[in-house]
Amino acid sequence: MVQIKESNMVFGNYDDEELFYIEESDIYKTICIKQISSVEFILHKDDNLLFVEAKSSAPNPEGKGGQERFQEFLDEIFDKFVDSLEIFQRVWIERGLRTKIGSVNINDTKLVFLLVIHGFKKEWLIPIRDELQKKISGRKTMNVLWRPQVLVINDTQAMSKGLLMER
Repeated sequence: MVQIKESNMVFGNYDDEELFYIEESDIYKTICIKQISSVEFILHKDDNLLFVEAKSSAPNPEGKGGQERFQEFLDEIFDKFVDSLEIFQRVWIERGLRTKIGSVNINDTKLVFLLVIHGFKKEWLIPIRDELQKKISGRKTMNVLWRPQVLVINDTQAMSKGLLMER
C-alpha cells in the first residue's frame, strides 16, 4: 500500500496497482522534470481516473496580487492537468503500464481532474472549479476527446471520499 505526503496532507493507502505516481516515474524524472509540470499522481478509483493535484493554499482573487495572481494559479493547475494527461498517454501507448491502471478501458472510465486544497472553505472552491472548467471547455481537443470532469475539494471533503489518511 502506498501513501503520498503532499501539501500538508497524506493521501492513501492506495494499492500500487491502481496508482501511477507520476512525479516519481522514470519518464518524469529523466525527460520531463524541467520542461513539463505534472500532478502529484493518477489514481484509478471507482471507474474514475483521477488526476490528483494537491495545494496547501490558493490565491484570493480579491487579495494581494488580485486577479493576475489568481489567473497565474489557474494557468499553472491547468497546465499540470494537461501535461499529466499527455505523460500518461505517452507511457500508456509507448511502454504500457504493467498495472491495473494500465489496463483501464478509457471508454468505460471517467476522467477527473481533481484539485485538493488544504484548509479551504467550500465556498472558496467554487470559483476555482468554475474557472478551471472554462479553461478545459475552451480547449477543443480536451473537451471533445476526453470530456474531463473538474472537481475542486478541500481536505475534509477528500477525507470523506477516502482519498486521505485519518489525521
